[in-house]
Amino acid sequence: MAKTSRRSFIKKNILSGLFLTSTVPLLQADNTIKSERIVPALKPYTRDYKSIDWDNIREQFLFPKEKHYLNTGSLGPSPKVVINTVCETIEKLETSVSHGRHQIDETHEKAAKFLNVTADEIAFTRNATEGINIAARSLRLKKGDEIIITTHEHVGGASPWMALEKDFGAVVKLVDLDFNGVNNLQIIRDNITENTKVIAFSHITCTTGI
Repeated sequence: MAKTSRRSFIKKNILSGLFLTSTVPLLQADNTIKSERIVPALKPYTRDYKSIDWDNIREQFLFPKEKHYLNTGSLGPSPKVVINTVCETIEKLETSVSHGRHQIDETHEKAAKFLNVTADEIAFTRNATEGINIAARSLRLKKGDEIIITTHEHVGGASPWMALEKDFGAVVKLVDLDFNGVNNLQIIRDNITENTKVIAFSHITCTTGI
């Protein structure tokens, strides 16, 4: 029953592929959201969680202390260091009457170095949904071409492909995953045919976290 409901939801309710946009809070005149504490740098993939100052990290977020926000993979709250940087950058651009293009170019270079690619291979979008829509609409797919996605995709990850099915007849194949994760690669392989042109799925599912 659960599989049928998930398939029905994906097929019927996420064809629109709407872009999500976010808003940025403005820096107040008295600079009240300015953080006086610095978020400690976290070592990637650290297992020594006791060495992390979690209280300090929690202080960087503005939402009430009694709340616990776990949806940071979507539209999550930003820490003060991010809010301050955004607000200070906006203020600097507004007062200098600058387009800030040099900052975008510099960020392209930094991102490219981090990902070991060239700067012209980097494209900034407002969010993942917009990025997937751009990628989906840029492919030269035709009627009958198959697109494999799973029944565990986030709405933003599934709707761009569903829209292609609706607009010109591409075939979206929904694959049910194994909840223990062991057989998922083989499940996807078994669904590949000579008509398969796209395989798109999350490396971590939004439904179970596998």
